[in-house]
Amino acid sequence: MTSCEIGVAQNNPPKGIDKARSGKMKPINALSPDQAEHLLKCASPEIIPFFSIGLFAGLRVDEIMKLSWTGNTSNSFNGKST
Repeated sequence: MTSCEIGVAQNNPPKGIDKARSGKMKPINALSPDQAEHLLKCASPEIIPFFSIGLFAGLRVDEIMKLSWTGNTSNSFNGKST
């Protein structure tokens, strides 16, 4: 239900505005488990954490790039603290 329908607003200013890139984006497909396994097996050790975060946490590239390691007490992704 919209705010107009429940009487909170008199009009909907964005009505009639085209959505950004509507119809121009290609469909996004997730990797199959086999594809993900192949990607991680073929990746260099330095990039595996990047791919793993994207695959298993569902973060986008720009979201991964914004992550901060401040306060991280682990030397690696093996779960062992230093």
